[in-house]
Amino acid sequence: MILTAIGNDNAHAFKHLFHGTAPDAYDLCVGAIEDNTAAAAAGFSQIGDSVFLDYIYVAPDFRRQKFATALLEETLSELKNVGIAAVHVNYPEKADDIPLLRSMTG
Repeated sequence: MILTAIGNDNAHAFKHLFHGTAPDAYDLCVGAIEDNTAAAAAGFSQIGDSVFLDYIYVAPDFRRQKFATALLEETLSELKNVGIAAVHVNYPEKADDIPLLRSMTG
């Protein structure tokens, strides 16, 4: 699995994972690639020193293989390194279902 930022140069490869929303609608997009195929993507918004997980999707062929976990772990690690103070989930009812985020959400 290769993790990558999604930007103008590679957005076309991940566009189908966003189901009608353009990756550039988010302040930060990250994706996972497996066997030269876009496997997962996440979109975040930033307000000040906080980041909000707005969107995450794993393609059906890659589900239950820890792609979302790896994507979030690496992204959250990088966000901590650049001084992000808090990560929030825009679906609070789901936050407890994501153990990795329980300790990081405010």
